[in-house]
Amino acid sequence: MSAQNYSIFILGTVKNVEKTIINDVKAIKKFTEKFDKTQFCLLESDSNDRTIEILNNIKDKDNNFNYITLGKLEGKFPLRTERLAFCRNELITWLKQKKLSDNTLVLVADFDGVNTNVDDKGFIDALNDINDWDAIFANQQIYYDIWALRAKGWCENDCWQEFETLKQTMNEKDALAKAITSKQISINSSMKYLSVTSAFGGLGVYKAKHYIKGQYRGVINNHEICEHVPFNESLISNGSRLFIKTDMLNNPPNQHIQTPFKKLKNFLQKIWH
Repeated sequence: MSAQNYSIFILGTVKNVEKTIINDVKAIKKFTEKFDKTQFCLLESDSNDRTIEILNNIKDKDNNFNYITLGKLEGKFPLRTERLAFCRNELITWLKQKKLSDNTLVLVADFDGVNTNVDDKGFIDALNDINDWDAIFANQQIYYDIWALRAKGWCENDCWQEFETLKQTMNEKDALAKAITSKQISINSSMKYLSVTSAFGGLGVYKAKHYIKGQYRGVINNHEICEHVPFNESLISNGSRLFIKTDMLNNPPNQHIQTPFKKLKNFLQKIWH
């Protein structure tokens, strides 16, 4: 089926994205321009830059663009992943109020620059196989999002928990390499779909009827976890089929890969923690 047969909701959480939001919204609009109907809803919190002003400007010019601001959440949810999970669940609540059909898709995206040059070729191709998947995730020339990843034989555990455990028996550089950077690999392009239990990579597309059944969690026993993992695993437990679409490419943040150890470690802990 062609994209004209589908409508798509574009969801995302944003904070301090004044430098990237305009270009990323343009990129996602282009990424979804072949679809029958598109509608954005971004959820903002805790920004201290011009993010809200820019969101207002975009909304004034586009009837299909909406955003919600929840103000300051850091006091109520001091842990970053807990805030993210709360905000993503608020977006699910918003989505459930909309008219959804079997031909409704949900695109969950980051708006921090990772999707500025995203290519729709792999996405449009995936529509030809839509009966064979329930969610697909972006790939990169070197796949970077190891914290959100769960795939047999590749990454089966929380990489940051593994890092902390490994530090007890080796130096930090070697622990980081074994737990994270050694898993940031290039996926064989001959494999169009790579089955996963969880992934993200800054962009995921779900069938709406599956997406609204999930719930995000960002903390377990006062310990931060990647909120995408329990969400995706809950879908898997209900029979959903999840894949990395290997030719649906976006851009990994440069700081995530091929970076000197100290700079990489500091950046990853800042972003993922």
